[in-house]
Amino acid sequence: MNGDLAARLLGRTDLFRGVPAADLARLAAAAAPRAYAAGQTLFEEGAPAAAFHCIVAGQVRLFRWTPDGDEKIYQVLGAGKLLAESAVFADPAVYPMTAAACAATETLRLERTGLTALCRRSPDFALHLLASMSNRIVSAMNRIDQLTLSNALQRLVAYLVELHRHQRSLWLELPLGHGDIAKQLAVTPETLSRLLARLRKAGLVSTRRRTLVLLDLDGLCHYAGLPSPGAAPSGARPDGGMVGCCSLA
Repeated sequence: MNGDLAARLLGRTDLFRGVPAADLARLAAAAAPRAYAAGQTLFEEGAPAAAFHCIVAGQVRLFRWTPDGDEKIYQVLGAGKLLAESAVFADPAVYPMTAAACAATETLRLERTGLTALCRRSPDFALHLLASMSNRIVSAMNRIDQLTLSNALQRLVAYLVELHRHQRSLWLELPLGHGDIAKQLAVTPETLSRLLARLRKAGLVSTRRRTLVLLDLDGLCHYAGLPSPGAAPSGARPDGGMVGCCSLA
């Protein structure tokens, strides 16, 4: 991948949008293309956070291992998203989660030294980075609320509403299989299947493999005892939670 293409890819991410072309070119010049097969690990929890990634194609899941040896999935990220750009500033700089490819995935690997140097050169960018990290902390707090203060049905409906906000469609492409979604929602696969069956019987959703259609979004939220999400305005950013948080890895 040439430097111009790498710079354009970085410039489309939320963090680097608006960064001067010269700074992007300097970062892109040191970017190394990487390819990962499904299931292959990009980095492991506790390893030194020497680099961060920009996902070019594919999907990556971020997780921690539970004491029982299961994966606790925190987030799934796709093309155009950054991985571990926050972790490189930790002291000590270690990855707080493990990242693994969900499918064949391509990334740009960038050394942490390039990002820290950009912060030293540009106070405006450093402030922008702090704002980005603060927003993710708020999103993580929202996720904690959803996991600890809601019942299983509310967690599932909140997850579907956030997918709707991210994908901007009533036809949702589920980013994970039912087993992994169940882990992310802290329920068993059997409980998830029963909840989806309830929603289908109530005429609120329709499902086929990894496609789910929201037949009545307001009715779905009312059924779960949640406020109606309303119409997401054009260009609005999702407010974070089960889908778009925890990329602190």
